[in-house]
Amino acid sequence: MSGQQHSGAYIFRPTDATINGSLPYTSLGSAQVFNGKVVTQVSLSSDEVIVNMRFDVKQTSVPGFELETFVNSINIQDNIGKEIVVIVESPEINNNRVFYTDANGLEMQKRILDYRPTFNFTTDQHASGNYYPVTSAIYIQDNTTGLRATFLTDRTHGATSLKNGQIEVMLHRRLICDDARGVAEPLNETGTSC
Repeated sequence: MSGQQHSGAYIFRPTDATINGSLPYTSLGSAQVFNGKVVTQVSLSSDEVIVNMRFDVKQTSVPGFELETFVNSINIQDNIGKEIVVIVESPEINNNRVFYTDANGLEMQKRILDYRPTFNFTTDQHASGNYYPVTSAIYIQDNTTGLRATFLTDRTHGATSLKNGQIEVMLHRRLICDDARGVAEPLNETGTSC
């Protein structure tokens, strides 16, 4: 990979720069459903990831669910760094390349894929060129039907909407190369003391 920029502490550079660049990290193998009086929880798991979805049984107004993810130690035995994302799909929403992210929790900013309002924007890094910091929320909305999908976060993430009807949120990164921007080490934490 000589001559190419690696992902690192300051650079996000996925290998595949196309709009369809994300590859599945794992296949969720088992599922369990817990029905309670207040919530229903669906737990999906594999050796690498556990996903819990909680649905309010008595949803009164706006349908929604809580998504909780646990990523085990990210396997890099193949000598390939990984940037783990979660993609939430709402195929009935045609957001027409537009999504909104919060600006440090203050107001929502309109984002358009591959567009900047103050200059002519071109990129060969479609994914990283359209990621934005999200401190509390990202949403997509269909302007025709008014349907909206909002992803509220409990901590700061990078996020985007690379395809209509999708919200993509970066969960974790484990990299084996330094990006040569000053940290002088890869993002490769191996334990609680590192």
